[in-house]
Amino acid sequence: MDGIDLGKRWEDGVPHHPLANKLARMIGEIDFKHNSDYLGLSFGGDGDNGESLCFILSEIFERNLIPEIKINE
Repeated sequence: MDGIDLGKRWEDGVPHHPLANKLARMIGEIDFKHNSDYLGLSFGGDGDNGESLCFILSEIFERNLIPEIKINE
């Protein structure tokens, strides 16, 4: 997608969209429970694949690329 620079977002310290973090962690929990942790999402900090997913989802939410959804906490 044009105009998305995840590296710059990270360098500038732009926080994740709140729904991005919730959705990424939900995906990780579902994957762990039902798919033997196939994705192996890790949320320990910078550079983890879960962190990368949060960056991508943040861009999606902030650009309104999908309709608003409700995510239970």
